[in-house]
Amino acid sequence: FKMRTFRLIGTTLLMVLCAVNFTACSDDEDENNDTNSGINPQKVFINGMPKQVSDMKITQDASGLVSKIETDDAVAIFKYPTAVTTRAELPNQLVIVELTEDTGGQYEETFIFKMEIGSNGFIKHCDETEEDGDLETWDFAYSAEGNLVSMNRSEGGSETTTITYKDGDIIKTSTVSADSPEDVVIHTIDYISNTVTTPIENKGCLMFYDEIFGIDMDEMWFAYYAGLLGKATKHLPVKDYYIANFANYEDYEDVIRFTWELNTNGFPISLSVLSEKGYSENCSIVW
Repeated sequence: FKMRTFRLIGTTLLMVLCAVNFTACSDDEDENNDTNSGINPQKVFINGMPKQVSDMKITQDASGLVSKIETDDAVAIFKYPTAVTTRAELPNQLVIVELTEDTGGQYEETFIFKMEIGSNGFIKHCDETEEDGDLETWDFAYSAEGNLVSMNRSEGGSETTTITYKDGDIIKTSTVSADSPEDVVIHTIDYISNTVTTPIENKGCLMFYDEIFGIDMDEMWFAYYAGLLGKATKHLPVKDYYIANFANYEDYEDVIRFTWELNTNGFPISLSVLSEKGYSENCSIVW
């Protein structure tokens, strides 16, 4: 599958029914609690960064920062403030990202992201300017351990997603829009199953926020793999129980299972996705 088009069928149905993408926010945790300040992808990818995830190719500069992420139909270019040695000293530094996406045919759309970075090295606020001049905003909060615990964005009627952790793993995400507070989407995540009796260590620090956890990153799809959206779960998910409760539409439920193939060093090299509704996809990872 492609990173830009890989969506669980339940999320797709939600978009069709409501024309609302659900995402997240919570003020329960301070995004600046992490004492490891400064932008540093190696702080996120503690065992090394993947070279490619699906069709997403990652390029790093000499200092280890991600300078470009490319897919078959998009490219994100990163511009960082000042010199590497002073970045950690800037309390509200800005990272500028220019994202160009091929939306079909010969038409391209460009987005400009101005990302305010907290002292933990992760995005806490972002202004996104779209091709037509419209402005969208994003706000993120993190735990003291550096895990993303909430996301809010203006698009879709001020979408809010709250992320619940247990022992370093996401066990639940809940998403609601301020415009439709009666509609709630919940993903419940499992890390063991009948065939996986011991949780699989997330040695490669992979995170599929949207595709596995139901956290709709939309145009922000590239940010985690630049080391800008918090740290990974300790283990790899194997099942997602997905339910969407709608006030004016029929509720929707699905169970999605994730199968990982590991190399001899314990790093994932492929992911297979299969839902009870018949949706299936595959993803390869190159180290």
